Amino acid sequence: MNRARGGLAQLSCQSDFVGRTDEFKKLVEDVTHSLSFLVDANGFKDVDIASGVLDAPLIASSPDSTPATTSNQSIQDAITSTIAKVGENITLKRFTAFNLPGAKSEQSPIRALGQFTHSTQPNSQINSNSPVQLGLLAALVDLEVSGSANQDAVNQLSRKIARQSVAMDCDTVEQLEEQELLGGVDAQTVKAYLDEWTAQNQLENAVITNTVHNRIILVAVLWVFSYEITDKLFEIGYKKPFLLTYLSSAAFTPYLIPYLLWHKVPNQNQLNPSQTLNLAYKFTFYWILANFSINASLQFTSVASSTILSSTSGLWTFLLGCLVSVESFEFTKLLAVFASIVGSVLVALDDVHGVDHVFNALSILGDSLALLSAVSFSVYILLLKKAVGSESNIDFPLFLGYIGVINTVCFWPILVILHYTGIETFQVPDNSTVLIILGLNMLITFSSDYLYLQAMLKTTPLVATIGISLCLPFSILSDWWMGQLHLTAYGLLGSVFVLGSFIVLGYEEDEVETEPGLIGESDVQRNYDSISQS
Repeated sequence: MNRARGGLAQLSCQSDFVGRTDEFKKLVEDVTHSLSFLVDANGFKDVDIASGVLDAPLIASSPDSTPATTSNQSIQDAITSTIAKVGENITLKRFTAFNLPGAKSEQSPIRALGQFTHSTQPNSQINSNSPVQLGLLAALVDLEVSGSANQDAVNQLSRKIARQSVAMDCDTVEQLEEQELLGGVDAQTVKAYLDEWTAQNQLENAVITNTVHNRIILVAVLWVFSYEITDKLFEIGYKKPFLLTYLSSAAFTPYLIPYLLWHKVPNQNQLNPSQTLNLAYKFTFYWILANFSINASLQFTSVASSTILSSTSGLWTFLLGCLVSVESFEFTKLLAVFASIVGSVLVALDDVHGVDHVFNALSILGDSLALLSAVSFSVYILLLKKAVGSESNIDFPLFLGYIGVINTVCFWPILVILHYTGIETFQVPDNSTVLIILGLNMLITFSSDYLYLQAMLKTTPLVATIGISLCLPFSILSDWWMGQLHLTAYGLLGSVFVLGSFIVLGYEEDEVETEPGLIGESDVQRNYDSISQS
């Protein structure tokens, strides 16, 4: 095999002794070299041994050999001659040829043909100058990398993936990507390792990355819009934060319709419906607490202040993520956490120094609820990431649909208790504005949470929560536009601290060398079991 052409041959003999002879090794090299020229197209081709290819001329193995430099022997003649020399039968059973174009322009992707052979024999290499290897198990991997990557680095990566495919049974590339990487960190998958390698070499998978970024930006816009219309709802006197949370959570229920009508089932690599239901049951409380807290906070503080404080979820994600080994600890990140806490305090002081003393006292309650939402949200996404790992391991519509049903069935008694205690009396909407706002909030929750959780599992919890910091400029701009922004020097400085901490954390996350939060498929069951037992 050379860099441009290669082949994978299955030559069988009757004993290990024959497999160690120079005659057999020479035959393997010549046959592999000859058959590799049978593919002109770009890629792999399985050669039909019964189609007469053994009658083709033998091309002696040499870097300079071409189809024009054939010998007087056919491939079958070479096999027959070797049988006569070693005294045992030899059969060519299978052959896969590969053609990797050698020439490439600066704009074309870098490709490498990785090989790995597992052998139980000593001296399995043909000779010191030959790339051909003998063994019982072998793999060829065609790896393509877009960008200005180093060819040697790509070659090493392709060999690593070839070694993986030899060691772990797989039938498709998709199965290979979902396997745990041999020698990886924290049960890292092959796909996660490839993403990490791409980032370390300053390359970018434009499709995946742009999709994730676009989703997070869209989610930030939707959430700020939801905060603003919720604030408007409270202004017109319909202050029902728990009812709003209850209805928004119930909006997930329609996700179950395809499963009920068409009996849709998750694929075999995902958590089954029973496991997904149990997981949803564990996470519903954190989801309700996070969303109720942020909705309730809007009664007592501005959208900008509430958004700034609730957006500290990225920092709580970092702190708690380090404790549960989902995030890596860095000193720079610790400084960013401290800066964000200082910023949060300054935002709270901005509310304290307002004009209306009664409003100030309630503003502290609003700020506290926003912080509670941030912590609850961090716990929610960290535990979900630890339990699930990759988005391919869970059926998201089924998971969210279960959350909707659990919320609808289990939390209506709280509405009754709040009504009879006078904390939040139930009131049927008496005008179209209230109905429209409630409906819009349900629609936003239905779509935005699905997009956000998918984006989070494509990256890490910290990256996803950092991305939601985009809510800050959007909400401040929105409050300013509506004439509701009254930030003093305290608030402005606090906003700068919080935003600065997010920028630092985002930069550090790009520089990190490993992603401990990315887990393989076999760890999903263990993590699911540990959370289910908690």
